[in-house]
Amino acid sequence: MINYEHLAITEVYDILLYNPDVDLVLKLNLVDNLLKYYIQIEDYEKCAVLEELKVVMEKDDESNNKKT
Repeated sequence: MINYEHLAITEVYDILLYNPDVDLVLKLNLVDNLLKYYIQIEDYEKCAVLEELKVVMEKDDESNNKKT
């Protein structure tokens, strides 16, 4: 049986990691939602990647705010 929810969430995960054109606020919201999902299904490898991505995005956002 195909788990379409898992397939859709995996696609969103891939978009976040490999598409730099997605808005930062949207990415942060999606990362938070994905973290909740992956914690629930106990996929801690993806959680670690998402946490690292979140830290990098927040640092980049802080740097951009300081420049303006």
